[in-house]
Amino acid sequence: MTIRTRLGLTLGISLLTTMTVVTVYHHHELIDAYRSGQRGDLPPDSPYPSIVQTILDFVVPLAVALLPLGWVVHREIMRPVGRITLAVRRVNANNLRERIEIAGNADELDRLAGFINEMMERLESSFSRVREFTLDASHELKTPLTVMRAQVELALREPPDAPASRELLLSQLDEIRRMAAIVDSLSLLAKADSGRAAEEFRDVDLSALVIEAVEDARILGEARGLSYEAAIDDGVRLPAASNRLRQLLLNLLDNATKYNVPGGRVVVRLRYQGRSIELAVSNTGPGIPAEHLPRVFNRFFRCDRSRIEHPDGSGLGLAICEWIVKLHGGEIRVESVPDTITTFTVALPLRDAADA
Repeated sequence: MTIRTRLGLTLGISLLTTMTVVTVYHHHELIDAYRSGQRGDLPPDSPYPSIVQTILDFVVPLAVALLPLGWVVHREIMRPVGRITLAVRRVNANNLRERIEIAGNADELDRLAGFINEMMERLESSFSRVREFTLDASHELKTPLTVMRAQVELALREPPDAPASRELLLSQLDEIRRMAAIVDSLSLLAKADSGRAAEEFRDVDLSALVIEAVEDARILGEARGLSYEAAIDDGVRLPAASNRLRQLLLNLLDNATKYNVPGGRVVVRLRYQGRSIELAVSNTGPGIPAEHLPRVFNRFFRCDRSRIEHPDGSGLGLAICEWIVKLHGGEIRVESVPDTITTFTVALPLRDAADA
């Protein structure tokens, strides 16, 4: 029952109660006055004056007496508003778990409380991601900075022309490049979050892009004896940001090459699937534990084994892949059987250039 209905019913019941009391109390006088009025011989001692006097003496005091009742009713009706106000006032960055109790009346205030609770859940989730992101970012940037500081301090102890100084400088250059890559990735994701990473969509030959990316990956995998298999449909085209799709392919193939076993395989499939395009990149290797699968697209997330075996990674590549896929209105998912095969599958909808 809505608040408007409850208020209307309360007012109607109050008025009806007042009229009923007056009618019952003076029903004899009202009946006699009505009959006299019908005959046209209203006597001088008509009951109408007494009725008016009764209204002044009884109905008006009754209405005044009903004011406290109306105040009580109003207070009860507005109690949920006060509860919502107090709950919202208690909310701050450190207390985002606060929720508003829903009375269960299915009225506007219950719906408002439900909407606020949903908003609080989204805020809590966003703040949690921001905290995790900040911690992970500081950790990833702290490591190369620590290494660079130690190397610079060591270089200062060496003679300026010592051969070791050149090695230290080269090592510092590698760390600087790694930090620059992390900063570039963070900048891209920050622009994506703020909606400022606008891209121009054009008709793209995805088949050609995939073939080119596989050939580039094949060169990188030769040293480890990796084999590459490609099953690519001809003429797969769609409106897209070609530079971002190329980045998506390179990231997926780089992961498939890096997290593989010597002599392993990388399989790439591209095909039409109904009203969408399906791209799948599979590789043999250690795989991803089941408990880590829901987090693989989180920023800076890396399995412990990956951190040890590939310390040069940043944990941002898959987050960028997910953003690129969402930019094109698609979705990306991962399936992994440890020590057997891992597959990343991208589904991109077929859209007209005007809709892109």
